[in-house]
Amino acid sequence: MPSAALPVIGGLAVAYLDRVANGDSARASVVLNEVVSVWPDFRSDFSRDIATLAQHAATVSYPATLTAVWGGAMRDMLSLSLMYSSPQGQVPAFDSATDQLAEATTSTLAARARAVLAAIPADAPIRRYVARSASTAASSLGRVLDALVAGTVATGGVEVPRPATPYVEAIPRPRSTPIALPEIPIVGHVGTPTSSPWGWYALAGVVAIGLGVFAWTKLRGPTQRQAHA
Repeated sequence: MPSAALPVIGGLAVAYLDRVANGDSARASVVLNEVVSVWPDFRSDFSRDIATLAQHAATVSYPATLTAVWGGAMRDMLSLSLMYSSPQGQVPAFDSATDQLAEATTSTLAARARAVLAAIPADAPIRRYVARSASTAASSLGRVLDALVAGTVATGGVEVPRPATPYVEAIPRPRSTPIALPEIPIVGHVGTPTSSPWGWYALAGVVAIGLGVFAWTKLRGPTQRQAHA
């Protein structure tokens, strides 16, 4: 049973060529360093899988380590990974492009990379790392590639369709700002101190009676004095 070696190395090879074809040297360098990092772990499986596909004994000696530059063993391993990671069915244009890639120098690499990419269907599994390599910041790309490689190993290099995400009703989150409520007028009596008008009426009556008595006394006084005279 094939291992994840070819899907990983082939996927990284396509991601590298995609960045080279787009003139993105920063991310291309990160992808190439990822190849250097994972190669020792996949070297044995890589050798065995290619021997099985090529139907020959695993007698070819593969380098123990790779250097993060295009050329030499790095060029040979990436080209080889693509030659044996052909898209579904035999694609003559792909075969021709990968053959030319094996002879590419740094000056001709971008043009050869574009030829290889043009021959790979957009939905081919070998493009598994292209989108993330193009969209991730160079400073974070190494960690992202590590996670992608781990995912490829976990599935044995087979693309596993994502399950449909079940619908979950969103729960409103607590608001961080207060909610403005409409003003509601409140109708009522204002509690201000008041006095009953009956108190004033009583006081006025007392005063009127007093004045009446005072006037009657004044008027009655001279009459009584005249009667005694």
